[in-house]
Amino acid sequence: AYERGKAPALLVVAEGARYNPAGLARYFHRHRERLGFDLRVTTLGHVQRGGAPGAFDRLLATRLGAAATACLARGEHGVLIGMLNNAIAATPLAAVVAGKKPLDVSLLELAGVLAI
Repeated sequence: AYERGKAPALLVVAEGARYNPAGLARYFHRHRERLGFDLRVTTLGHVQRGGAPGAFDRLLATRLGAAATACLARGEHGVLIGMLNNAIAATPLAAVVAGKKPLDVSLLELAGVLAI
């Protein structure tokens, strides 16, 4: 697109890619005059959640990761690590896919109010 005269361009880098966003940003910053444009990095997960992870997010991720590691060390497989009744719990995947969570009508109504 850039070669066809389009100024904006979008580059998507998947997790696990050889060139991570930070490395690409450094490369583009070093070569911005030769390339003729700047690069801005946006982490989609941060945007979707409403911002960069805060202390709560980081601590929760650490605790969930530790619980997942402990399950693997005990030989537990086929479980989902998450919060259940305000505690970290391992739930068998069979129970996760078998259960249906009822729709919270108040949240549905709120979505209607907020959707403009």
